[in-house]
Amino acid sequence: MVKRRQPPTAQSREQQLQEIWDQLPTITCQGLCADSCCSMWQTTLEQQIIQRRTGRTLPLIHAGSPCTALTILRRCSIYEHRPLICRLWGMTASMRCDYGCIPEGGFLTDRQAYELIAQVAELAGDHEGAEQIRAPFRRNPEAVERFLRAQQKNRDLDWHARATRPDALQVLPGGQLERRNR
Repeated sequence: MVKRRQPPTAQSREQQLQEIWDQLPTITCQGLCADSCCSMWQTTLEQQIIQRRTGRTLPLIHAGSPCTALTILRRCSIYEHRPLICRLWGMTASMRCDYGCIPEGGFLTDRQAYELIAQVAELAGDHEGAEQIRAPFRRNPEAVERFLRAQQKNRDLDWHARATRPDALQVLPGGQLERRNR
C-alpha cells in the first residue's frame, strides 16, 4: 500500500521557513539603512506569517515606494518577522549594506542567497517560481554574478550621489542624524 504524503500544515511550513532563516549568518544591523527599505518581493506564506504575528498586512510588491513597515523613526516595525529578502540585505557582496554591516563569517555567495529564495518560494508552493530563480545559475553562473555585481556598483554610485548632496543627512556618533551644511 502506497502511503500518501500529507500536505504540509501551516505550522510545519512556518517551522521550515524558520529553519531557512536560521541558515543565515548573524549580522549586527546599525539601523541606518532605512533608505534601502522599499516594498519588496515576498511570498504569500511570508505575508501570512507577518500578518498573523504582527497584525500588519504588507503589500506583496509595490516597487519604488518606501516599505510600509517602516516607522516614523525609520525603523522596521516587523524586524523579527521580516521576509527573507529583507533578511538577505547585507548578506551578499551584491546586496552590501551601505553602512558597513558585514555578516559574521563573511558574505554568502549570490548563488547561496538565490537558493534560499528559491527554497522559500517552493515552501510557499511556487515551484515554477523557484525554478525560474535557479535557472540562470544553471545556465551561466558567471554572467549572473557579473550582472549582480554591476547592479551593486550602480547602487553604490546612487548612494554616494545621495550621501554627498549638500542637503543630505549625515549620521553622527550614537546614530543621530544631522542635516549636512555646505
